[in-house]
Amino acid sequence: MNTNPFDSIESRLTRLEALLLELRAASTPAVVTPQDRCSLSEAVALTGLSKSKLYKLTAAGQVPHKRFGNRLVFSRAALAAWVDAQTVEKNRQRAACLMLANSARNKKGGFHG
Repeated sequence: MNTNPFDSIESRLTRLEALLLELRAASTPAVVTPQDRCSLSEAVALTGLSKSKLYKLTAAGQVPHKRFGNRLVFSRAALAAWVDAQTVEKNRQRAACLMLANSARNKKGGFHG
C-alpha cells in the first residue's frame, strides 16, 4: 500500500494554518467601543488621580491609554483593571512599611565586623 507523502504534509499544513488563524484571532487587540471610551476628565474621576498626575503617568506609559490626534483616550475597562492592579491591601501595605523600617534601622546601625 503506497501512501502519498504529500498527504501527510498537506494535513500538517492545514493544521498549522488553523493554529495560525487561532493565534491571530487571540492576539487581535480589543477594540475600544464608544461606550467604553472616556476622556481625560472622566479618567480623572474614575481613577481618583489629579489631572497632572494622570498626565505624568500616561507620559511615562504607566497607565493604559491611546491617542486620538493630540487627545488622550482611555478605556474604562482597562482603567478599572489598572486601578485594581495598583490597589494594595491595607495589611500588605503595613507589612511593607514595617519591612522597610526594619531594613532602614539595620542599615543605620551599620556593620562593625
